[in-house]
Amino acid sequence: MANITEILGTDSVSSSRPTINSNFELLNDELASVIALINPTVKTATGLNSVVTKALTVSDGTNLLVVGTAGITVSTNSTFSNNVSFGGSIVKAGVAGTFAAPTAANNPSEITKGSYFINDTFNLPQAIDGTEVTLINSAAASNAVVAGTGASLGATSVALDNLNSTITLRCFENKWYIISAYACTIS
Repeated sequence: MANITEILGTDSVSSSRPTINSNFELLNDELASVIALINPTVKTATGLNSVVTKALTVSDGTNLLVVGTAGITVSTNSTFSNNVSFGGSIVKAGVAGTFAAPTAANNPSEITKGSYFINDTFNLPQAIDGTEVTLINSAAASNAVVAGTGASLGATSVALDNLNSTITLRCFENKWYIISAYACTIS
């Protein structure tokens, strides 16, 4: 931090000029140090070793990332190229339909939710590798799970047999593999 020399009220202007110039030079050097880290022209911060704050928002008009005391919300696709460790629960939010009012989207063009309540044949679309979905049968009848256009199923056939039947599938190379199932007929 700049060590500014104080000018006393009894000092003359002419004798204070070297002190004033020195103070301005110190301020200019300090400002250059700050601008090296935070550039107000291009609105970037670089070379910071540590940032301490209570909240952080990354936005391009929409909040892409919000970090605060309530948690972290990421509202954009994200890729982690290293291991991710979770010390608490993993909650897969996002459900299509409810048990009482199952989804009408039985032929989705993409999987956008972690769970779907269904009461009719469900067509699995092509998907990004690693996409996982759980289907829950809310009908008192059997409902087939089939591969839609461009996708395939890692079994010959799958049916959710009755009320509360569930199946969890994961997609790799547009092929849906069964991860777990309850009260299903799989062949």
